[in-house]
Formats: sequence, C-alpha cells, structure tokens
Amino acid sequence: MADSADRDRELREALRLAGFGVWRWDTTTNAMEWDARMHALYDLPSGTFGGKPMDAINLMHPEDREGILQQMKQPTELRPAFMEVRVLRADGSVRWLSASSSFVGAAAAGGVFAGVVWDTTERHAMVQSLRANESLLRQAQRLAKLATWTWTADEGTCWSSGMFELYGLQRGPVPTVAEHMALLHPDDRPRVQREYIDALRSNESLARHEFRIIHPDGSVHHLSSMFQMERDEVGKVHSVLGVVQDITLQVMAAQERVELEAQLQQAQRLDALGKLAGGIAHDFNNILLAIGGNAQLALEDCSPDSPLRLNLQEIEKARARASGLVRRILTFARPSAREQQPTAIESVVNEALNLLRAVLPAMIELRPNVQASLPKIMADAGQIHQVVMNLVTNAAQAIGERGGVVHVSVDQVEAESASYIRLTVRDSGPGMDAMTRARMFEPFFTTKGTGGTGLGLAVVHGIVQGHRGTVDVTTEPGVGTSIEVLLPISHASQNADADVARVARPGQRQHVVYVDDEESIVSLVARALKRWNYRVTTFTDPLLALAAIREHPSDFDAVITDLAMPRMTGFELASLIVQLRPELPIVLVSGHLLDEERARAYEAGVRAIALKPNAIEELPHLLDDIFNKEGNGMQQDASRGG
Repeated sequence: MADSADRDRELREALRLAGFGVWRWDTTTNAMEWDARMHALYDLPSGTFGGKPMDAINLMHPEDREGILQQMKQPTELRPAFMEVRVLRADGSVRWLSASSSFVGAAAAGGVFAGVVWDTTERHAMVQSLRANESLLRQAQRLAKLATWTWTADEGTCWSSGMFELYGLQRGPVPTVAEHMALLHPDDRPRVQREYIDALRSNESLARHEFRIIHPDGSVHHLSSMFQMERDEVGKVHSVLGVVQDITLQVMAAQERVELEAQLQQAQRLDALGKLAGGIAHDFNNILLAIGGNAQLALEDCSPDSPLRLNLQEIEKARARASGLVRRILTFARPSAREQQPTAIESVVNEALNLLRAVLPAMIELRPNVQASLPKIMADAGQIHQVVMNLVTNAAQAIGERGGVVHVSVDQVEAESASYIRLTVRDSGPGMDAMTRARMFEPFFTTKGTGGTGLGLAVVHGIVQGHRGTVDVTTEPGVGTSIEVLLPISHASQNADADVARVARPGQRQHVVYVDDEESIVSLVARALKRWNYRVTTFTDPLLALAAIREHPSDFDAVITDLAMPRMTGFELASLIVQLRPELPIVLVSGHLLDEERARAYEAGVRAIALKPNAIEELPHLLDDIFNKEGNGMQQDASRGG
C-alpha cells in the first residue's frame, strides 16, 4: 500500500509540475472532484468548485457549452477522449483549455470518468498568429503573382494552389514533366528543357530562367522561375524548392518602354532631319526660283516659233518636278506640316512607284495602271506618297518570298453623287482571315512577328481620314487582298487651278519694295516686276529696307519680303512695317510654311503669301488682287488657291 501511495504522490507531483489539473466524475452519483490546479485553471479559489458537471460547464464560453452537453449525452463508449474548450475567467479574459479523459469501470454499471486538463492559450495564440501570417503570405504571393513548388526524391513534385492559378489550371494532379513542357510556348520549350538539364548537371545550387506559357484560353503569359537544389554528399539532388512569378505586366511595360524610346528617337531624328531639310530646301528653292523665273522670262521673250521655246519649256518642267520633290522632302521631314494643296495624284503615285521599283525584291512584279490628266485633289502630297509606299510595301510583304504581282491603279469614279479619285492596290498574296481583317488598321497590330511595327496600315487609315476619304478592303484567304482608297475631288482645287491659269492684269506703275538676301533672286524679281509694269526698289538687307520705309513711308505701295534672312526675319520686318504704316500691303515669300507659321505671318500683318519656287508665277496674281480687287484688306494665299 505504501508503494501505491508513493506512486500516487509522484504522479500527482509530476502532473502539478507539468501544469495539469486532475478531475474525477462519478457518473452514478454525478459528483465531480477537482484538485487545486483545476481551480487555478478556471480562476477559482481553491475548494470553491460546486462539485457538479454543470458547475464546470457554466464556467465555459457560452459558444462551447452546447457542444459539451451533447457529448455528455452520448453513450459512454462514443464520448471523445480529447476535447478543447474556452473558459471565461473572473477578469473577463478567455483561456483555452485542453482535456483528456478515460472511463474507468463497466459501462453498464455506471462507473467513473477521470482526466486531466491543461492550458493551451499560448499555443492557440501561436497557431492563430501562424495562420494570420500564412494568410498574409498567401495574399502577398497572390498580389505579386508568386507561387511555390517542391520536389523530393521520396514524394515527387508538389504544387501550391498558386501554381495552378499561374498556369490557368483547375486544382488537380500535378502535371508530369511532359505535361508541364506541353504548357510552355513552343518556341521556349527546347531552351527551357536544356536549361533544366544543365542546372541539374552543374554544381550550382541556384538556377533561374524565364519562359512563356499558354493558358487554356490561348493567352500568353511570361513567367520567371527560380529554384534551389539541395544535394547529398555525392552531389546528387535530393530536393528542390522553386518559386515562380508571373511577370507578364513587367515584360509588357518593358516592351512599351522600348517602343516609346524608339518613337522618341524617331521623333528626334525627324526633328534633326527637318531642320537640315529646311535649310537645304531654302537654298534649293532659291536656286529653283532663279532657274524657273529666268526660264519663264526667257519664254516670254521668245517668239512662238523660236527653237529655244521647247528647251525653255523642258527647263520649266524639270523645275516643277524638282519643286514638288523639295516640297515632299519637307513634308516627310516635318511631319507636323499638314499642307493640303491642289495635287495631281497621278504624278505623286508615279513618283512613289518609281522609288518602289528600286527597293522591292526581284520576285515582286509591280503592274501600274495610272490614268493621266485626272482632276486634282486637295491633298498633302507627302502624305499621299506615304499612303502609296505603305500599301505597296504591305502588299509585297504579304506575298513574301514565293513572289507574286502587285497591281496599282488610279482612276476617277462617281459614288453617292460625288466624284472621287480611286487608288487601288491589289496583291496575289495569301489573303486574310476574318480576325486579321477586323484588326488590320489597329495601331501596333501586326502579323509579321518581331520585325513588324503594326503602324503601316494604321498610318494609311489616319491619312485617308484626314483627307476626308475612305478605305475599303476586300480579301479572301488563298486569293489575295485588294485595298481601295477613295479621295474626294474638291471643287476648290479646280478653282485654284483656274485662278492660277487666269492672266493677271499688269500693274499701273505702283511702287513695290522687294527684300531678299539673295542677289540673284533680287535681280530676277526686279526684272519680273518691271516687266509687269511696276516700279521696284530692292534691298538685300532688311534693316536698310526698314530704314527707307521709315524715312519715306508714303512713297511705297506694297512690300514683298523673303521669310528667312540673316539679320531679320520676314515676320519681324512685317511687324515693324505695320507699326510705321498699317495699311501698307505686305507679301511674304517662303519655301515652306507650317500652319502655325502662316498664322504667325498673318498676325504680323502679312496680306498675302507666295511659295518658292513658284513666286514668279504667283506674284502677279497676288499684286493684281491687292491693287485691283475689292476688299484689299483680305488675306491672300497663293499656295492655297487664294
């Protein structure tokens, strides 16, 4: 008996030291006994427990009481041996208690339940904290589009739920190596497989690579994968921990940044080219003005049957072609210019086709059918040139290396009670499906892979809309594509031609000041003005011209000035002249003007504008309008048909 008592004391001491409370419940008498530790766990003074099971239940959290009562009603053999409950202490705090019990005696005879209870509040707090941290980690991974996977020699590959999300898959069995490779973009599979093998064979513990995957819905995603390998003493990999991140947005942002940088560089190149072209064009226009003006004066001096007339006419034709070329160079180099003038589209198309013949591959046959003497349209010749270049280039690229034919035709058609110039580009390429046809004019949409910009047809569409025209596409897979552009024939362009063709009335000895820093141009224009029956005073220095007008402001009837001069621009000279004599008409001569420059000229007091190298043709009409037409205060613009 002594040994039994000693063992009992030792057991109770061990339970006390471990923090366990001991209880006993006699189901026959319904009496329950607690030791001192049980009282402490329930925050009761020692010896104050009521001694009934309900007394214990009433100390529990209200939400847990019903569950305990239901367990007590179960048959003895079905009652759980372990349970957890919350208790409400006197200070209002809640503690978690765990209980373990066993039944002593025969179930039929009633018997006794005995058990131990211990405080698990701190463990529950740790579990809750761990769960909260895990939840935050999952949220952070989801926001960062991160997921993890593991591989061990014993258990194989295990994916987190995030891995299935990254791959666009439903939760299920982890894909095999072959199934995983099938999810990768076909162009990336050989490289990724090679990188995996190289990583396993190397002595490195860390590996990283990027690849694309294709979701079941067909969308392409970019992934970055990093994994760490644990090796045994002989270097064999026995476990792997991997992290995968969806970097699609980052890749798209990087691509967009590269595109924006390329666009910026292109804009900077065009700006530099524009400045260079502007300077060259100014000098070249002066040369063309001298050539054309002298040829025109010589033509007027020739008799109708003079053998020199044909030569002079050829000089004038060459001057006109060179003038158009300079204008188009300026328009290409200065894309902000949107100058629409009466334009013979057949000459623009033929010029573009001549250039294309030199650059198209030999297997592409170009078949033009451009009608002559078509009505002119109000257009930006440089932009129409670009439309032809883009459409033919796109057609040639569609045909590809197998070779084929590109038909280009220009004619006049009637549609919806209006007249149009029709430009048609038809190829013998593979044609387009409905999806490609629907998106062909979208900016940056391309079927040409890495080399394509997706801008060619979008630019065409924008230019045609800017000219109040339309684009129609007919295509069939396996047959080819035909693109038809309709540009309206403007009555203004025909009226402008008629206005230029009319004979200007000669002057009535009005006194005209002409200012230009080029001696040859001053000499030419002076001779032309005198021939048109004007008195003329010339200056090669705008400051001297301004001094003469300031000294004798009423002696002059009009001023003609060049725009680009070393000591003072035409804008500045016009503004100062207006201050001296507001009603004095001023004509500005320039090689090329943007819309904002035209507005600035009129704000400075300019009455009319003439463009080089056609100034010799335009000036008599402008002076006729200024001196003889009613409403002399109206602004005239020979470059825009009056």
